[in-house]
Amino acid sequence: MLMKMSLLSVLASFLTLIYVANAQGRGTVRLYSNNSTSSTLTAGIVQIYYGHSTGTNTWGNICEDDSFGHNEADVICNQLGYDGASTFGKAGSTAMYGTDSLDTIIDDVTCSDDDFLTLQQCSFDTTISSTCGDSNDAFVVC
Repeated sequence: MLMKMSLLSVLASFLTLIYVANAQGRGTVRLYSNNSTSSTLTAGIVQIYYGHSTGTNTWGNICEDDSFGHNEADVICNQLGYDGASTFGKAGSTAMYGTDSLDTIIDDVTCSDDDFLTLQQCSFDTTISSTCGDSNDAFVVC
């Protein structure tokens, strides 16, 4: 009986770890490139899991506007486990990554330090400028 309890306890712990490892947390970032999304890509359109205007978390894009620069690109690459960004830009300036179908959900990203570990440490707005669209989706190369 004690052996069964131990096995059940181990199994429950294992299943909990699997759930936590696969869960998408608010602020999670990934990259999109030519119909593929992954947190292991080294370059692509930035997608973030965050609150949408509906109030629920969903995947969406970051608008690359006047406030988006090297600090912000570095933080995104840091969050993905890379050592900063080599370049960044607007998806409309290149056909290299394709076009995704997600809405823009984050705008005016400003990171005061490029050593931040996540975008959650930066300031940003969820009110999206009318100039933000697929051509203004941010891309990074880590």
